[in-house]
Amino acid sequence: MLEIYATCLLLSKNRTAFIRQFALFPNYPLATMSPEGHKPEQFTEFIDLGCHAFVMDQDVLETFLDVYIRSHDLAMFRNPNKTIIVLRDPDSAIDRAVLFDMFHRHPAMREIVNISLGEWGTIYENWTGNGIVGTLAERRADVGIGSLLSWWTSHQYLGFTAVLRKVGIGCFVPRPHLIPTWKTVALVFSPTVWICSVLSVVCCIAMYDLISRYDPSPEAEHRSLGWNAVNVVAMFLFNGAKILYGSLSECVLSIALIAFTINFGNIFIGKNASLQAFPLFDPPIDTIEDMAKAGMIWSHTHEAWAHSVRKTSNPYLMQVATNYRIHPIPELNVLADQGKVGFAVSKMNYGHFMIGDFITAKNVMLYRMMTEDLYFDWEVSKVTKTWPLKDLLSDMILRFNDGGLREFQEPVQAKRHMDYGVQIKIFHSQDREEVPPHAMGCEDLMAPFIVLGAGVVVALVTFVGEMTWSWVASRMPKNLKWAVFK
Repeated sequence: MLEIYATCLLLSKNRTAFIRQFALFPNYPLATMSPEGHKPEQFTEFIDLGCHAFVMDQDVLETFLDVYIRSHDLAMFRNPNKTIIVLRDPDSAIDRAVLFDMFHRHPAMREIVNISLGEWGTIYENWTGNGIVGTLAERRADVGIGSLLSWWTSHQYLGFTAVLRKVGIGCFVPRPHLIPTWKTVALVFSPTVWICSVLSVVCCIAMYDLISRYDPSPEAEHRSLGWNAVNVVAMFLFNGAKILYGSLSECVLSIALIAFTINFGNIFIGKNASLQAFPLFDPPIDTIEDMAKAGMIWSHTHEAWAHSVRKTSNPYLMQVATNYRIHPIPELNVLADQGKVGFAVSKMNYGHFMIGDFITAKNVMLYRMMTEDLYFDWEVSKVTKTWPLKDLLSDMILRFNDGGLREFQEPVQAKRHMDYGVQIKIFHSQDREEVPPHAMGCEDLMAPFIVLGAGVVVALVTFVGEMTWSWVASRMPKNLKWAVFK
């Protein structure tokens, strides 16, 4: 705890509210200064009394800093350790706090126009418009605030202040789905390996049939093509198969086939086991290239979210821009619950996300944040081009940023106006989804059931075809009968 000898309490004009806030602090000796007493000479008296901590609200901070150095120059006693505690109003955002301070400095600036229709708005070529920028273009207001970015289309109509902050625009995209375990059987090898495997089986069948038909040895066993095909497939599947060694050529081919199937089969079994142990997901959409190739539709309530990338030369970003859609809030509520489209998100400077209220605790787990931002831009306040106080407002914005007040304000605003549980889940949305061990069900064995079912169906169709062919052949004239393959 701070070793405070005495506390200097600087009262604001709203004394009652300030004293109620200060009642939360321990009961240290107090020296109270009224608003009329904020002068270097009177302030020096409290420093001589040993005041170590100075507690004030944000309304008197500037006055305190103005007299601080002069008062200490006049003081007879100086405590080397000083503590300044400023009680801020958490309801004021930084940009609004800057404007309110401007109102305090310039009493003529009193009228506030709250724009709800049109959001950020649009400016037309005839200098009319709607929303915030439209109100400024029509000179119904002098200053516009509210997450306004440095859009190139509004620069010819409006002036920009100093930068409030750097903004990253990302996308909250649907979460990859878990691939069913029965599909992983086909994912063990690439398509090229599967094609090579099928060609290997065909070549072995052809070689065995060739040796069987033209082997000159008197002990040679002549087998049909069907028998050779079933025997080779059985060797590939580690099932009961007859090892053929009737001749030297068959012996060499059988040894090579056995060595190949042992290696091939063990690799397949090991790879399939690892895929079963670590479940696979669909490829995630993490980059602009991924989003463009997937044709992902993303949406929000206003064109402003995609406005900054309309003139890009990046082909992937151009495709992403064309996939942007605008929907009203009721439609976005429905789309958010479906989990099939993405939504624009503004990344704030200290770990929070500015996203619509349609993302709730009910549907937030359907989505994940992209690892790559779509673009970044600069948030500014916009003013009419002839407004004389633009430089003063820019100077105050820079002072607020240099003071680190945004780092204090952002978490307060997030807890007060955002669903903090949703914010936490968005922050951890890129974590890999855990799939706990579970007993294998029918869906895990779907692949062998599909193979067996397909085999039964094909065998049944073939049998019907053979019976039909036999029936037709029995009714043909004897001189027209065809030999049936056996």
